[in-house]
Amino acid sequence: MIVIRRTTDHTNIVTRQERSLDLRPVVEGLRLAEAQRKQITLPSDRTLLQAAGGMKEIPEWYYDDAANSIQNGGVSPGDIPATKLSMDEIVAILERTVPQGIIGSLKRKKAKELG
Repeated sequence: MIVIRRTTDHTNIVTRQERSLDLRPVVEGLRLAEAQRKQITLPSDRTLLQAAGGMKEIPEWYYDDAANSIQNGGVSPGDIPATKLSMDEIVAILERTVPQGIIGSLKRKKAKELG
């Protein structure tokens, strides 16, 4: 996993495209933290918070499940606002949520093997 922070504060999280890491808990954590910073309330539905693509309420964080990455504007941010989260906050979210993604991925792999 690589976290890339641009001088504009746009931040992208890139991984290998392997499915050994489930980024859904990570994007949920980022979206919730961004919403808190913006003082808006998001739906409590984890399926929506972890969904691939973007959320109109939090355009800052786009989850690209095909590339297994989370983008805050990507290479060309255009009109996507930079995150208001500090790098320390992002790292703390990663430290808290990445283990959940690893465990989730391992559980799905085991379930698939068991058929």
